[in-house]
Amino acid sequence: MHKDETKARTLDRDDGQIAYEILGEGPLVVCVPGMGELRSSYRHTMRPLGEAGLRVAAMDLRGHGGSSTPFASYDDVAAATDAIALVEELGGPAVLVGSSMGAGAAVWAAAERPDLVAGLVLLGPFVRDAPISPLRAWAFRLAMSGFWAPTVWHRLQPTLYPRPRPADFAEHRAAIRASS
Repeated sequence: MHKDETKARTLDRDDGQIAYEILGEGPLVVCVPGMGELRSSYRHTMRPLGEAGLRVAAMDLRGHGGSSTPFASYDDVAAATDAIALVEELGGPAVLVGSSMGAGAAVWAAAERPDLVAGLVLLGPFVRDAPISPLRAWAFRLAMSGFWAPTVWHRLQPTLYPRPRPADFAEHRAAIRASS
């Protein structure tokens, strides 16, 4: 039914579209990236999982990559409802793989729709509000809300990857920057 494909597809939502890719055949796995990342963050994971007999989809978050930007909300709950809608569209249930903010969305989706979530894989999860000083919260909001936010993210992003980095890391960073 779903063969190897690299072309992006879109899922219509009430206030925009979510871009995703899918490949392979078998039980469904849906990959949800973190804030500031793209579905291509799973580029080194999708093919081996597909070759292992799984149907693997990776989505872009709202306002990221190929997904549209005019959404009313961009929080974990919104990402979770998009993941749930994608699982429904693809005939779930699915194992949800979430990274960072995407992990929080995956946990919310599993709690909200356990009938559609067969399991969770959480990578560097942000699944609760950690205590943060008012000064640190203010600095983060300032850094990530102005016109300089893409530059701040571009400089921060390499610190999130271990060494050695993937051979296509510079190309991946350029794609993220281009989508900002």
